[in-house]
Amino acid sequence: MLDQLNTLAQQVVPQALPSGTAPQGISSDVITQEASSSLFSGMQDLLQQGGPGAIKSLFQGAAAQDASNPEVQQVSNHFAQNLSLKTGMGSSIAKTIAMAVIPMLLSKLFQRTKDPGDSSFSITSILGSLLGGGALGGMLGGNSTGGGGLGGMLGGLLGGNDAPDAAAPAQPKKTGGLGGMLDRDGDGDTDLNDLMAMFR
Repeated sequence: MLDQLNTLAQQVVPQALPSGTAPQGISSDVITQEASSSLFSGMQDLLQQGGPGAIKSLFQGAAAQDASNPEVQQVSNHFAQNLSLKTGMGSSIAKTIAMAVIPMLLSKLFQRTKDPGDSSFSITSILGSLLGGGALGGMLGGNSTGGGGLGGMLGGLLGGNDAPDAAAPAQPKKTGGLGGMLDRDGDGDTDLNDLMAMFR
């Protein structure tokens, strides 16, 4: 997921920098890499501190590009501190960059999770990556056609869509097991809409 976030940050950072360019002596690549890694670790912190509800609030702030959203501010401050430590730039400059970059980066990420034609980001894959990609990650991001062991089994329960039987007629997609419980909008998958519905 870090590679995907870094690719997204490469698109966002040049647009978001206050002057359009990185501060003198600091590579924009450094800012891009720190933005993606800080966003990832910042979301991990939020998930540990507040559970999925904190991620929901973060994405609500992202949808509105609301830099005053507490979760957006927390991730922005996390990025600013890391950027200042890594580059030696002043904390005020780092914070200015962070408050420009992070809301825009989050907004782009939110848009990608909402796009049915874009499979590069989904709320389940994001949560799975944040949880470490182990058994819990498999529960969120896996499916019953891939993976093995407990993670694959739990992924099948949550994903809910088994591989179709070639001898059986085509059937509408159904979500079963844990996936059925979490598929709040009944569209056959577990996505950001379902996460939002869990905490209304």
